[in-house]
Amino acid sequence: MQKGIYMNSKQLSIISILLLLLTQTNSCKKENAGKEPLTTKTESASEIKSTTAVVIFAVGDIHSKERKLVLGDVVTDKETIITGKKSLCDIQIADSEAGIVVRIKPDSEFKLNPSQNSDGSDVNMALKVGSALFKVNNKLQKDQTVKVTMPTMVAGVRGTSFTA
Repeated sequence: MQKGIYMNSKQLSIISILLLLLTQTNSCKKENAGKEPLTTKTESASEIKSTTAVVIFAVGDIHSKERKLVLGDVVTDKETIITGKKSLCDIQIADSEAGIVVRIKPDSEFKLNPSQNSDGSDVNMALKVGSALFKVNNKLQKDQTVKVTMPTMVAGVRGTSFTA
């Protein structure tokens, strides 16, 4: 009898977390609406657009080499996000209309990479160590791409959820 109750409460917890993520995703979009995207100019002839993300959920030891990360922090492509044991971190890519959310799981290292297109139509990420859940909430436009590089493979995404 108690086993059934445990499973139902576990399912309820998962649903609550998903609803929280959806709420946070929509609020981050509204907060960033109308703001100019952050860009970084380089000395080369072509511009490379800097990729940024916002921490929308953080539990446990979440940090980069420079600082501890908390809810609402902006992370750039110059930082590597590191999660400790029993830690989770959800980030939303700020400059993408696709509503990309990444859940970085415990004992992982994750990095945003700069866009290779001057218009920022591509989102490049690297999962150096560990695992993560990737969710593309809105369908990508034909000229948009999402690329995740991992130690053993590279994934190109059109619009879905997947774990790496």
